[in-house]
Amino acid sequence: MAALEVENFDALFALLSKPISNENGRPENSLKQLQVWNVFGSDANKLVPTPRDDLEYYTPVSDYIHGFLEGQLKDIIPDSVKFDETFDLFEYLVGLVFIDQNFPDLTNARLFGPIGRFKWKYQRLYDFAGVTSPIDKFFQDGISQGSDWSLLKAGFFNGSVDRLNSCKSAYDAYVKSYGPHWV
Repeated sequence: MAALEVENFDALFALLSKPISNENGRPENSLKQLQVWNVFGSDANKLVPTPRDDLEYYTPVSDYIHGFLEGQLKDIIPDSVKFDETFDLFEYLVGLVFIDQNFPDLTNARLFGPIGRFKWKYQRLYDFAGVTSPIDKFFQDGISQGSDWSLLKAGFFNGSVDRLNSCKSAYDAYVKSYGPHWV
C-alpha cells in the first residue's frame, strides 16, 4: 500500500509479480500463494476477530486487515479517508493483477480471484448514485495516459492498455456477478 500511495509502481510490480515458493518448494505466483483462502483456509471468516459477534460481515478478513494496517501506516497515510481509498484501490489492483497473472486467455476462462471490501462499499456508495469511485477515477486517469502511464511502464499488464482494459472488464464482470457474501 505504501508503494501504491507514493506511486512507486516499480516496487509494487516487483512485490506483486515475484514468484515465491509454495509448500512443495516450487516457485508459484505470489498473489496465488497469498490469497485469503490459502493463508486462512476456507473458514477465514471464523478465524479473524470482528467488532461485533451479532453482525454478519461481508468481508471480515479485509475489514480486519484494513483496521490493522491503518494503525501501521498512519505515518505514511495519516488521513483516514485517503487511507480507505488507498486500501480499497490496493485490494482492487491485487484482484486485477491476479486475473492478469492467472488467466492469460480471458475469453474461455472461468475466472476467480480475490474480492475485497471495495465491492460492497462502492456498489452502495457510488454505483447507485452514478458517481465515479476513487478506483474508477484512478484507472480512468491512468488509462488516459496510454502506454506512458507509469503503472504500465513498470510492467503491469505487459505494459499494454488493451490487456489492462480486457482484464478490468473481465474482473469487473466477475466482481459484479459474485454474491453478497465472501471473505
